[in-house]
Amino acid sequence: MALIPYADQNNPSQALLDALKRAPITLNVTRMIANSHKAQKALAGFGDMIMRGELDPKLRELAILRTAKACGSNYEWLHHVVVGKGVGVTQEQIDNIENPGAKCFDETESLIVRLAGEMAKNVKGSREAVLALNHKLGPSVLVELIMVCGFYGGLARLLETTEVEPDDFAGKIDVFKASQRTG
Repeated sequence: MALIPYADQNNPSQALLDALKRAPITLNVTRMIANSHKAQKALAGFGDMIMRGELDPKLRELAILRTAKACGSNYEWLHHVVVGKGVGVTQEQIDNIENPGAKCFDETESLIVRLAGEMAKNVKGSREAVLALNHKLGPSVLVELIMVCGFYGGLARLLETTEVEPDDFAGKIDVFKASQRTG
């Protein structure tokens, strides 16, 4: 059980309950963040940037997986292994996510795994990784990558500090695909 109540267990407003019911899938992380209306609104905007940004989805997922592993976020790890595989991350890359020099990563992937690990552990990524990725990706995509690493690092801190437990379906379904509305 989470350390603090989920929003829908904490005297929720009818508007919150209705919003959670309308969602195609309700994640425990969403239920926790919903304790703060402003944080919930910010999450929606940031989620849109993550899903519709310029950063290649495979590169995004490598960064998220490296961040989750470095931060010890089992919740993020379980969900993003499935998401990552859905966008082309291989099992060999997952198994080597703490080793950016592994042969399973191309040069850009290796730099992303390296930078994500550096940022998760030290806050600041190395000058060498940043300059190399700027050359390969350009400033717009690089800033997006850095924001993704920072966001998932922050999310890991929320998940671990509040002891949000993995959803029953964690590691079984691609939550990004399941969350997309059809129509």
